[in-house]
Amino acid sequence: MKAKFSFARIPGIAVVLVLAACSSSGAGNAGDTTDAFVADDVADDVAADVAPAEVAGTDAAEDLSTAETAADEGVVAADVAEETAPADVATDTSPAEIDGLAADTALDEATVADTAPETPVATDVAVADEGIGGPTLEFVIVGDPVSDVTFQDSYASQTPAAFYVGVQKVELMTSADDPSPVTVFDAGDDNYTEVDMQNSTTLATIDLFQVLSGTFTHARVLLATARFTVQATVHPPFPVPALQGPVSVVAALSDTVIGSTPRSQDWVQYSFSAGGFPFVQTGTLPPFPDSATGTVIKEGGRTWLQMELSQHLTITPSISTSYVATVNMKTKDCFRWADQSTSGYATGVFDTDSNGNSEPVKSFGPGDYSIVVAGAN
Repeated sequence: MKAKFSFARIPGIAVVLVLAACSSSGAGNAGDTTDAFVADDVADDVAADVAPAEVAGTDAAEDLSTAETAADEGVVAADVAEETAPADVATDTSPAEIDGLAADTALDEATVADTAPETPVATDVAVADEGIGGPTLEFVIVGDPVSDVTFQDSYASQTPAAFYVGVQKVELMTSADDPSPVTVFDAGDDNYTEVDMQNSTTLATIDLFQVLSGTFTHARVLLATARFTVQATVHPPFPVPALQGPVSVVAALSDTVIGSTPRSQDWVQYSFSAGGFPFVQTGTLPPFPDSATGTVIKEGGRTWLQMELSQHLTITPSISTSYVATVNMKTKDCFRWADQSTSGYATGVFDTDSNGNSEPVKSFGPGDYSIVVAGAN
C-alpha cells in the first residue's frame, strides 16, 4: 500500500538559557561635539556683531583712534574665541548682544537635537545584547543528534542531516497558563532564526533588570519552520532500477513565510533529484506530539513548545545572580516511518515511488526536549 508523505510529530528541541553576568560598557560623551559646535557659532556671532562703537558703549568711544578701536576689537574677539561660557559673554557684550547670542545658541542646540539619534522606546520585549550592567539571561538552543532517545514505537528510523529549526520567539511565563508572558527573544513577524540541530545557537542575552519582577516557572518556544535531509530509495516505473539519494524536506510548523512565499501551518514539501527522476511532492503534517518533559500547543496558526523550568526563576530589583537555562533537543533517530511490504521495498529503508508517494512518515524533529535552569559559572 502506497501513502503520500505525511508527518506524524516533531518531538523535542533543546534551548539553553544562559544567564551570564556582563560588565557595563561606558557610553561615549556625545556632549563634547555639541559644545564645540555652539562655541564656534558664538565666536562667529560675536566677532560679526560687536562693532567698535558698541564695545565702547559711550560717546567718548567715538573719539578713539583707529588704532585703539582695532586693538579693542582684537581683545574682544580673542576673549570670545577662548571662552564661551555664559558668564564671559555677559561680561564682554551688551544686554542686546546677549539676547542675540542666546537666540543663536538656542537655534544651534535645536539643530543638534534634531540630528541626534532618537532614544529607544521601552517595550515589553526584554532584549539587550549590549551595554548590560547587571545579571543576565543568555538564551541558547542546543541540538543533540548523538544522545539516545527512548521511543515508544517500533518504527524504522534514521537521524536527519543538515537539520535546522526556525525559532520565531521565546517567552518566560509565571505559570503554565500565564496570559501575559514576557518576551525574551523575538525575530519579528514572519521572521525566524534558524537553529542548527547539530550545534548550539545563542538567541539572545537579556538584562534581568529589564524583565518584570516575579517568579517565572515556564518557558515556551515558538517554532516557525523545519528543514532537513534524509536518505531514501526511489522506485521509478519498471524497468528503471531503484535510485538511492537524499530527500530534502521543508516544513512550516506555524503560519510563516518560506522563501518569500506565505505558508500555512503544517505545510510540507519533499524534493528529490537523481538519475533523471526528480520530483517535488507537497502535503500536510499530522498532529505534533508532546514530549515527556514538555507540551506542544497549537493555536492560532502557531506551534509552541512549552516546558517547565527545572528551577523556578525569581526576579527582584535586588537580583544579583546570573543563570543558565538549557533546552536540550535530541534528534537521534527522530525521522521515523512505517515500513511497507510493497515489492522491492526493503526493511529499514525509507522507500518512495517517483511520484513522491512514500512509506508513511510517523515522526520527524527532536525526539525529546527539556529545559534546565542553573546558576552561571
